[in-house]
Amino acid sequence: MRKPGRPDCLVPSRSPSPRSFRSSSAMRKPSSLSRRTESRARAASESGGPSASGGGSGDAGSTAEAGAPGGVGDAGSTADGGAPGGGAGGDGHSGGAEAFHPQPAQNRVAVGTLHGCAIDAEGAIVCWGDPSAFDPLADMGQTTPPEGTYLHISCQGFTCCAVNTFDQVQCWGELRGLGSAGDGTNVSVGGSETCLIRKDRTAACVPVASDSYEQPGSYVQVTVGTRGFACGLSDGGEVSCWGDNDSGQTDPPSGTFKYVAAGFAHACAVKEDGTVACWGADDHGQASPPSGSFRQVSAGEGHTCAVKEDGSLVCWGAGQTNDDCQGAAYDCGQADPPDGVFREVAANGSHSCGLKEDGSIACWGSNTADKSTPPSDFRSW
Repeated sequence: MRKPGRPDCLVPSRSPSPRSFRSSSAMRKPSSLSRRTESRARAASESGGPSASGGGSGDAGSTAEAGAPGGVGDAGSTADGGAPGGGAGGDGHSGGAEAFHPQPAQNRVAVGTLHGCAIDAEGAIVCWGDPSAFDPLADMGQTTPPEGTYLHISCQGFTCCAVNTFDQVQCWGELRGLGSAGDGTNVSVGGSETCLIRKDRTAACVPVASDSYEQPGSYVQVTVGTRGFACGLSDGGEVSCWGDNDSGQTDPPSGTFKYVAAGFAHACAVKEDGTVACWGADDHGQASPPSGSFRQVSAGEGHTCAVKEDGSLVCWGAGQTNDDCQGAAYDCGQADPPDGVFREVAANGSHSCGLKEDGSIACWGSNTADKSTPPSDFRSW
């Protein structure tokens, strides 16, 4: 298993031609990643690897959810696909003895390799970071979002996609060739493919270097990881994963869950009782969550962050100390979150960002290209 900070880069050196989420009668396994550019390799090496966002979204992977935000105390969903609430007390139940059904949520903050983006109180997308300061070739338009009013955002590497109020998916950055990718309630940008959830809760995915495919099943959430895999959460709370499985990242535990997030080669999910379970690569402790009750989790590359029920943040894995991004664990402080009350969190390779209760953004970890310096006057709803 590679060390954080030396991951595969994700997408082609040139923008692909426009592609669409079209149906396919057979499921296709995501293909291998295409040729890297020197700029991408340098950026990934410095940053500890592309986000998500998933997103991850935002995180090393990114997460997408169908439908409207659930209620977790406030009307706020949680980041990188915030933890869904639903029903009384935000526990996912609608009351009585009815079956558990995880509620959809939407992401308002996401992070990429050298930038971050968030949806403000007016529904506009605001991005920060200066990729060109790191390398002119690293500026692929990822900090120049389209105009419009948006409900959900996902970033990964040098690409972002978002869903507007007309349920249209718009993408920008390196994979801007996806353009208006189609209609969907949410989208997740991953390492080797991008997936969206349609209104009928089916999932459609477009790999970087092969034809699009439909993933069988009905989902309320889908999250795409960096290393060729993705996971979905059914409306009954079951997690299923598909794609590459070299680190056990597509072998989720059984149980009932209300949120799932994919990272580089691991994934984590919030159980019905609020505890977190993780699987896949654990070489830096990124898949060894602490005890406690959580409402959202975001899987990065070598670290993971989560929002506790009281709004405080907890991170584990690489980056709990700041070694100036040196050493085997590539410690940049990305797993050393600030104090405060947060609604959402998004973990990346070498930095993380969170949406605070007052609507402002806080970031920590590496600040190369000002990727951890969001606008001080930013406010989300």
